[in-house]
Amino acid sequence: MKIYFLQEIIYEYFGPMYLSAVLKQHGHQVEMIVPDEEKGWMNKIQDAGLIAFSCMTSSHKWGLKIAKEIKQKYPHLPIIFGGVHPTVFTDMINEAPVDYIALGESDYLFTNFVNRLEKNQDTTNLKGIWAKKDGQIFKNEIEHLEEDLDKLPFPDRELYYSKYKFLRDMPTKRFMTSRGCPFQCAFCFNHVYLKLYQGKGRWLRKRGIDNLIQEIKEVKQKYGLKSVRFSDDTFATNKIWLKEFLIKYQQEINLPFTFLFIAGELNEELIKLAKEANCSSVYFGIESGNEYIRMKILNKPLKDRAILETGYLLRKHKLKFGTYNMVGLPTETLEDAFKTIRLNAKIKVNFPTCSLIQPYPGTKIFEYCVAHNLIEENYTPDDIITMYEKSVLKLPDKRQMENLQRFFYLGCKFPSLIPLIKQLIKLPKNPFFKLIFMASLAHRSINSMNIGLIDAFKIGIRFRKTVFK
Repeated sequence: MKIYFLQEIIYEYFGPMYLSAVLKQHGHQVEMIVPDEEKGWMNKIQDAGLIAFSCMTSSHKWGLKIAKEIKQKYPHLPIIFGGVHPTVFTDMINEAPVDYIALGESDYLFTNFVNRLEKNQDTTNLKGIWAKKDGQIFKNEIEHLEEDLDKLPFPDRELYYSKYKFLRDMPTKRFMTSRGCPFQCAFCFNHVYLKLYQGKGRWLRKRGIDNLIQEIKEVKQKYGLKSVRFSDDTFATNKIWLKEFLIKYQQEINLPFTFLFIAGELNEELIKLAKEANCSSVYFGIESGNEYIRMKILNKPLKDRAILETGYLLRKHKLKFGTYNMVGLPTETLEDAFKTIRLNAKIKVNFPTCSLIQPYPGTKIFEYCVAHNLIEENYTPDDIITMYEKSVLKLPDKRQMENLQRFFYLGCKFPSLIPLIKQLIKLPKNPFFKLIFMASLAHRSINSMNIGLIDAFKIGIRFRKTVFK
């Protein structure tokens, strides 16, 4: 069967790549289409056996729009949505162009579904699949988690690289070493997944070191890999695994690499090993410079002391690092927001970034905002905007918070500008402030990703939709 995956932007998503790898193992044909990049795509998909969208909340609106256009021309084509959004917001099955939704991790259940679809067998009673047929919706329980990640084939990067030279030629490639997250931050959907998968297997899983090393070697051989980015939210949770991996990585790969972790997870020994293994930079979330907001409002178990100690150790071993931050938070004052800037400046962060919080419906932070009348009662996932656009909360200093987000990078890198920034953010929003932010984002990308100005410009053009709508 021919399966077409459709997505809004040119970006390598692990979900479609893993699904494609398993589907191809079972003899199916798989192709990715980014409609904005491919003329005549609508005529091309007429031979499809299935149209698949993997979407997050916010991109779901685009997906439904395209799905509706497909159904208007090809009403017989089955359409399935998977990913975070339909897993959390299962009422997506009620949307007119949606025939199926896949819940949670779908590596093998999706292939079973496609096999049945191809043979015209019943597709209404598969675990992990909700189906709409003859006006009736069939709801099935979520599938058990695959606990041994080494059983899975490596992600099918050809799904993207065979068509999009821009991605294939990027010197840095992303890898995933685990699935699941042990934390339940209020701004994340992780708590939803933990509840969904209760009794369905071990949530936090790690790949075998040899399995991961082999994938990196294959990608290096095929695509001229120059640097590695591990995209796990919690790369350093298993310290025994990490220590063994760093030693083996240095011996067998030794390319520059980056990863994300929670401040306080890395002791001095691990930081030293990471540096010796050719780690070029690491990243962690601060979120807020106010410890109460961070721990009580955002439910992120991270104290100021851990941030300061982590910054000190990283500087001591000359390992560059970046941070993730937010402004416009519930209960946050302007002084709290500047405290976040000062904390970043104090630890001398190399690559700070900051967004305006977007309280996604379904998260704990959204529930908090509703309970405290900080957001409109009728706010839905369809109202979600990009994290850099504007705030959706009812804030006393809303305009200044939005302006401060534009100047956040400058304030962290040059704290002597803070008095000036305090005056500038009082002005009306204007294109100059947006330009300041875009320049800061480009500077951060060039330095953190070790790419040239031309590549940075290409990335900016490709990802403009994810920054400002």
